[in-house]
Amino acid sequence: MHPTPHPTRRTRLAAASGLAALLSLAAATLPAAPAAAAPSRADLAVTATAIAPRDQVVDVGGGVTVEVEVRNAGTRSASDVTLTYGLPDGAYFTDGNGAPEGWTCDFGPAATCTYGALAAGASAPLLRFHFYLPPAPTGTVSAVTATATTTSPELSTSNNTGSAPITYVRGVTDLEVIAAQANPAQPIVGDTVNVSVQVHNTGNMTAQLVHVTVPLPAGLTRVSEDYNSPWYCEFSDTLVAGQPGWSCLYYQLVNGWTPEPLDLSATVATAVPGDVVIFTATATTTSPEDDLADNTGQASVTVAEPGTVRGTVWLDADRDGVRDAEETGVTGAQLSVGVQDEQSGETHRRATVAADGTWTTPFRAGGLIANFTIQSPYCFADSVDGDLAMYQNYSYGGGWAASNPATLAAGGEAVIDAAVVRC
Repeated sequence: MHPTPHPTRRTRLAAASGLAALLSLAAATLPAAPAAAAPSRADLAVTATAIAPRDQVVDVGGGVTVEVEVRNAGTRSASDVTLTYGLPDGAYFTDGNGAPEGWTCDFGPAATCTYGALAAGASAPLLRFHFYLPPAPTGTVSAVTATATTTSPELSTSNNTGSAPITYVRGVTDLEVIAAQANPAQPIVGDTVNVSVQVHNTGNMTAQLVHVTVPLPAGLTRVSEDYNSPWYCEFSDTLVAGQPGWSCLYYQLVNGWTPEPLDLSATVATAVPGDVVIFTATATTTSPEDDLADNTGQASVTVAEPGTVRGTVWLDADRDGVRDAEETGVTGAQLSVGVQDEQSGETHRRATVAADGTWTTPFRAGGLIANFTIQSPYCFADSVDGDLAMYQNYSYGGGWAASNPATLAAGGEAVIDAAVVRC
């Protein structure tokens, strides 16, 4: 038999059981205490990207471009933001880099940029800089890194560094003679032909010591050549296999670049109408080049049949503006006459002037203008028998004048006269 509990003990047990039930009910009905809120912190995130076409580097070393974005992905402003670049050994910032607004950069060994405070959710202005990377074997993968720091607490620093991988590729140049021009297209014997040659490098590396050679065609004589930046040209009587011609040097032709054309000139000395004169320009470089198919360009001109331009500068002795029968060409005057193309004004031929004031010169077919200068004691004058369009006389005597346009046919003749008086 089990003993029967004492009545007082039974009362205490019942009271204790009721209290426990009440406490359990209270615990079940009371709301839970709220969890602690996450702290407000900054969170810098950095991305680095190599920008095409400078996202690769040639094996001989060269330039790359890297863009870096710094963003605050946190919920609190990031103070004193500093970005530090990590460069491969031998790499450096090239000349010409500049910090965008808001950034202050040290492009020296420190390789750092500072921004100040970056608001929550904001991005700093993009940083796009150019670097030189040293030589490395083809296939090597290098990288430019950028790491951001702040004096503010951060949620995480795992995304504070961005890396731009850069692969080394074989360096090769590709020179193209993209333009070769010769003007005028139809010169006559005695005309100066102006030749221009333009070269482009479509390769992926700088072409060192670019030479362009242009042999002088038979029947022509050299007049001039460029000898200042960017082209340095020299003329030699034994350029190729004893043939005279020009050799022009461009020291470093950057890939993707087309420099100003080089300019040469020569006079047609001996030729007959119908002769075709060909100028051939060939470009070479001391740098590696695989494709030579477009390294040569040509320009040609066809020798034309000339016409004759002539006239008389006559003395209007009675100053009536009419050329009388006895009024002949001015004698003993210091007179010069030139003829130029009406449209371009480029071709200028000096006329042969006789002592009696008559003058003549061959010229190619087309529109033309004659120009005159005369010295004291003579001055130019208006005349119904003259062909001047304008003139200007000097207070001390002498002057200059230009004629009305005239048209000359091949094998034909144009006459242009001018009147002068004693000043």
